[in-house]
Amino acid sequence: MTEKRFIHNTVHFLKHPLSMENNFIEIMDVLKDLKAQNGNICFEYKHYKNYTKRITYYNLPCTFDIETTHGTKASYMYIWQFNISGITIYGRTWDMWERLLVMLNNILNLSQHKLYCYIQNINYEYQFIRKRYKDKIGRVFATEKRKVIYFEMYNILFLDSYQLYGTNLENIAKEQLNFPYRKTHDLDYSIKRNSQTILSNKELKYCLLDVITLSCAIFNKIQQHKYIYNIPLTKTGYARRFFRELMYKDSDYTRNVKSLTIDENEYCQYKRAFSGGFSHGNYRTNGKNIYNVISLDECSEYPSCDLLYKYPKRFIENVDTMSEEDIKSLDYNKICWVADITFKHLKPKKDICDNILSYHKCKVEGKYLVNNGRLVYGETVYTSITNIDYESLDMFYTWDEITIKNVNIYTINYLPKSVIMGVVSLFCDKNILKGKKGYEEEYKLKKELLNSGSYGAMVEDIVKNLITFDNNTADLVYNDTDIEGQLKKYNESNKRFNYYLWGVFITSYARRDLYYIFDDMRKHGISKDYQLSDTDSIKARYSDILMKIIEKHNARKKNLLLDMCRTMKIPQDTVDILLKYKIGQFEIDNEYLVFKQYGAKRYIYIDKSYHCQFVIAGLPKKAVDDCIKKYGKYRFFQDVKKGYLWDNELSHKLTHYYIDDMQSENINGEIMTEYSSINLDETTFKLSYSSQFEEFFEYIKKNDLNRLTNIF
Repeated sequence: MTEKRFIHNTVHFLKHPLSMENNFIEIMDVLKDLKAQNGNICFEYKHYKNYTKRITYYNLPCTFDIETTHGTKASYMYIWQFNISGITIYGRTWDMWERLLVMLNNILNLSQHKLYCYIQNINYEYQFIRKRYKDKIGRVFATEKRKVIYFEMYNILFLDSYQLYGTNLENIAKEQLNFPYRKTHDLDYSIKRNSQTILSNKELKYCLLDVITLSCAIFNKIQQHKYIYNIPLTKTGYARRFFRELMYKDSDYTRNVKSLTIDENEYCQYKRAFSGGFSHGNYRTNGKNIYNVISLDECSEYPSCDLLYKYPKRFIENVDTMSEEDIKSLDYNKICWVADITFKHLKPKKDICDNILSYHKCKVEGKYLVNNGRLVYGETVYTSITNIDYESLDMFYTWDEITIKNVNIYTINYLPKSVIMGVVSLFCDKNILKGKKGYEEEYKLKKELLNSGSYGAMVEDIVKNLITFDNNTADLVYNDTDIEGQLKKYNESNKRFNYYLWGVFITSYARRDLYYIFDDMRKHGISKDYQLSDTDSIKARYSDILMKIIEKHNARKKNLLLDMCRTMKIPQDTVDILLKYKIGQFEIDNEYLVFKQYGAKRYIYIDKSYHCQFVIAGLPKKAVDDCIKKYGKYRFFQDVKKGYLWDNELSHKLTHYYIDDMQSENINGEIMTEYSSINLDETTFKLSYSSQFEEFFEYIKKNDLNRLTNIF
């Protein structure tokens, strides 16, 4: 069991932080003491082709944060906070912050020893820093123009702790620290503050709490990993490390992965063929009160797909053109394929549960109709799919003509046994530890490794955007992506542990599992009972027929599991655990007295305990809770409909405005200036539909989708 740790004199640092304006000499002495202490330096040896380099690091937790005041044009920093090894330092101006960075460089000799400093949600602070210190910023790693992972300045590497933890500081404190993180309402953001504003002890404590909490968390990470350079950049780094270590222990695994290479044409096709999960709602019941609805949840869907299904193992050939008869005659126990497809006059079958083909994964010419992002029909449709997707589309659509080109064919087999045993061990450990007192942290780690390893790391794009920092404009600039060069590096890498095409197929398998249930519902005449789905969950009206369909699905996946276990010689005691915890099985996880949905990830219900709950993408849970308190759950349930508006006060939403030009304002008698900044404004939230979805509803008022006979 991992002990929860925190810096025990945290409260002391809350009471006695050091001010750059008033405690300058004391700060210098404290930093000199840090340098002199044994154990604060660690070493890493990096091996290059012709030489080995020793890199030294400060093995200390270090964090940074700012607080801003809201002007009419922009936001302005009025206090910054910095924590290094439990020592909390703060200042009121950017000049003082730069002075601290210079001091750190000189005293800690940062040209020779690296210092990592974590910022929670780094993009906020980065936006304030990037233009003011554009000449001082070194390397920047970003995945998008507004999504920075780290940047370097004054020999300090500033990293995004949100990428590492994947959650907010309140959850970090709750789950990993014995630390009472309570910030709500402790600071009135409506008050205008400048660098001269006197802060009360309560206000100052609020400002300092983030860097102290985050330093405690990073301290734990250092204890866990021994050295700070072992901490991965992101959460998925743990999964990559876990499966990479499995690969290093299995020579067959290593040879298998190394033999699976990708050229540029293949990569572009596979990327076109990749699609995520299926999240959608039944247009027939959109906005209507539906009674006696159940929620069905599938246990560990993506891990089950890792275990039960077979994946590309060896490239056989590329076939320029194949007929539909050729495709149907292939032995899918032995092979799989990816191909570029053209459909002529694609139309939905009668009484289907939903439309499944993503409009954004197609190119459509001529007439077409879209149901909330899913293609209903198309005159000429171009797309790239796997053989699993072809099987899925055949359940939901008909077409007058199909052209199948550029067919890449592979042999298939189960994933390497090391991968399977890794997924199995994580799944078993997660379920054994679930709810076990004292093992909460281990449970969370196993769960994250399972989810990240079975999906996140599997589907990660292998070709990255090339984004560089322009010191003249302080902008992040997209460069031409060297696909060929990145693929060469990928193919030759000794560190890669998976194959990009596996990620394409795992999502195809997961969607098909759901579509099998939809198709059986259609065949049994209960399509209208379907309400909403999200890859591993279904909301539908309860019926005996539906439960028999679910039993059939569960039996199919159980048999697939037993087949895999026999083939891969999985120990019987492990098989028993997999069966006990029902991997890949659907079960009822909630029952609703009344249910109402408005499309993907947007629904409201009253459950059997008479609790009203609302799940809506983009709206904080607190907004719903406050509405229920204000209006009562029954009135709120009835009032919510398309067009419902949460005002500024009730929405609890903030809109981010990036301000890339210099702004100055008089804030309480002080002229405050930011070279670039972010403004956060309260905003409303409206339950609205896209114009395309509105057009769909207008169309079905006049047309029956079961009678699309003369649309082309």
